Amino acid sequence: MTKQRIAVGSKVFLATKPPYLKTADPMPMLRPPDLLEVGDEGIVMDRRPGGYWGVKFSQGTFLMESQYIEVLTSQESSETEILFLSFVYYLWLLIYFWRLQRNFF
Repeated sequence: MTKQRIAVGSKVFLATKPPYLKTADPMPMLRPPDLLEVGDEGIVMDRRPGGYWGVKFSQGTFLMESQYIEVLTSQESSETEILFLSFVYYLWLLIYFWRLQRNFF
């Protein structure tokens, strides 16, 4: 398996936990590593000097080195999209049949 290159806008996940997290604020601060779990997904926002990537996770935006993140493959991201779309379709069917039932009675 070839490792994909990281680029701005790529969906990535935390492959291994770093010893600490550095925030992507104008004045970066060190944060404990337990804010993120291995497998958390984020989006690469920008490239920073010193070999860092600005990655936006749901818990915040952090500066990450390439060794700690990996690009999501299309299969990994498509599984999440399939689950979401199946949920939306199921919800749409519920609403459709509910409205259909209301019109008959």
